[in-house]
Amino acid sequence: MHDRTENQPPLDRWGIALRYLCAVLPMLFHGAVLVWVVFRDQDRLASALVDVGLGVIGLVLMRWRRRRPWPIALATALLTAFSTTATGPAQVAYVSLCTHRRWRQLVPIALVSWLCLVAPYG
Repeated sequence: MHDRTENQPPLDRWGIALRYLCAVLPMLFHGAVLVWVVFRDQDRLASALVDVGLGVIGLVLMRWRRRRPWPIALATALLTAFSTTATGPAQVAYVSLCTHRRWRQLVPIALVSWLCLVAPYG
């Protein structure tokens, strides 16, 4: 297990597409739930738009997950405290971190992810 990203082989187009698909599918699910929530209560439109915007930011951050895996995994994990649609990019970033990193890098991100998951309920 190396800490350096130069040991990682480059991804081909299918590999990149698969990772973005794994991030977008949960975003679509949560987006559909948000559409249903807004349809039932139009007062939640602003918060739904913020949620989707933060999810898109997480998707954009995925571009740098191989070059800066720890900060990107941390940033996307923190986004999940405020955005359900950011869970897809956060999961892909965490799995990317897990594939080539050590426990001392994985445990703090796992803890932050868990805290962001339970924060809205606490």
